[in-house]
Amino acid sequence: MFFTTLKEVFSQDRSKIEIVSADNLDGVKVLGKDVQKLIGNVVLQNEKTILNCDSAYMYSDNKNVDAFSNIIITVGDSVTIIGKLLHYNSETKIADIHDSVVMIDGSTILKTDSLKYNIKNKTAFYQTGGEIKDGNNQLTSIWGFYQSDKKQFLFRDSVVLENPQFTLYTDTLQYNSRSEIADFTGPTNIYNKENHIYGELGWYDTKKDVSLCKKNAFIENKTQKLSGDSLYYDKKIGLGKAYNNVVITDTVQKMIITGGYGEYDEKKAVSIVVIDAMLTQIGDSDSLYLHADTLKAVEDTIKKEKTIFAYNKAKFFKIDLQGMSDSLVYKLKDSTLYLYYNPVLWSEENQLSADSIHIFTTKNAVKSIYLYNSSFVISKDDSLKFNQIKGKDMIGYFNNNELVQINVFKNSESIYFVRDEKEALIGINKAESLNMEIYLKENKVNKIVFLVKPIATLYPEKDLAPNDLILRNFKWEETRRPKTKKEIFIW
Repeated sequence: MFFTTLKEVFSQDRSKIEIVSADNLDGVKVLGKDVQKLIGNVVLQNEKTILNCDSAYMYSDNKNVDAFSNIIITVGDSVTIIGKLLHYNSETKIADIHDSVVMIDGSTILKTDSLKYNIKNKTAFYQTGGEIKDGNNQLTSIWGFYQSDKKQFLFRDSVVLENPQFTLYTDTLQYNSRSEIADFTGPTNIYNKENHIYGELGWYDTKKDVSLCKKNAFIENKTQKLSGDSLYYDKKIGLGKAYNNVVITDTVQKMIITGGYGEYDEKKAVSIVVIDAMLTQIGDSDSLYLHADTLKAVEDTIKKEKTIFAYNKAKFFKIDLQGMSDSLVYKLKDSTLYLYYNPVLWSEENQLSADSIHIFTTKNAVKSIYLYNSSFVISKDDSLKFNQIKGKDMIGYFNNNELVQINVFKNSESIYFVRDEKEALIGINKAESLNMEIYLKENKVNKIVFLVKPIATLYPEKDLAPNDLILRNFKWEETRRPKTKKEIFIW
């Protein structure tokens, strides 16, 4: 028997389910209730919702139906749901579908074993595991909720978002299939070929490949980690930006850079940190602390060399060496520091200055220092007297981080307070020579060797006026010397 629309049988109550067609219809009892059993090519309709199946039980109120096998539900002209077992209530508008369920909404495909779909509210819900395919994005979770009209998903428990460019793991995720933006509100890990991103609050634009992470956010690769209160990352151009409490950690160089704002350009291999920027290089027995308005790290990926540029008010502190200059360059491969524009160094009792200074280190210890143009070395004899060495260029040699020799080249001058073993003043040695060699012991001048055309005179203290005790361009900078790592921020 074939049934067409039976509007004459059922009332026009819009909540009731209409039988459009079926190959056979029989009246039977199920659990003591009178039902209509529909078999073969069954088509039912409730308003704009159409149900196709192999067989169904229509209950006497015409508001509940159980459907079996090859179930296809069409909701309006947008949503199609496929399954093998269904219970539908036309009053609540809830379709409870089981077994190999597939929901298709435009380009979005949802697969699960059990799904509740509210036709009135256009929402779908599962809690036994589901998989969503949307363009290049595939999402899986234990629990899921979908708003069809807004194209908005909410996923919880073991959420995985897979994309050809990355894989995202989290516990709670909202995803919009229109914008293709995923919002997460729990601990989240994002992995791609180059790096690993972590955050506990934020979003990922899967179309633009851009993300923003907050709460313990960081991005790391094999050698470097960038973290901050919030982290913005654009994968397409390889740019990461960190805001507040920024930390860049280089595990290879044992180096940490901190500040208020940081950027990392993956393609150029350049990192920049500003706002209270500080570099810390951890040594075996002593660490280097460096501050400047801007710290910039540039890596030569071919030569595998990294260089630090510190500019505008660079100042550093080590226990045995401190210094400052307007700009500083630190080449990590050969552990060399280059100080430019009014540089000043302090090594124990000695102050060294010149137009530019190069510091060569090895195994975290100073090996030698080169001073170029207007070189000056000063050490205090007592509160009012200073030993001074001046020349065009100088080279200072160190042993166990202690200055032991200074070679002075061209236009050498010196003022040296000569004392006996009991520290009693013998006289004041004033000398000029083309070149000099100064030997120090326990950071004090022990011997001076004058080379080429020396003129040296030992004066009694009473024979020299105060102006005679100061070489031209003398400048004592002790008040600017950092005594602790905190003082590198004081210019």
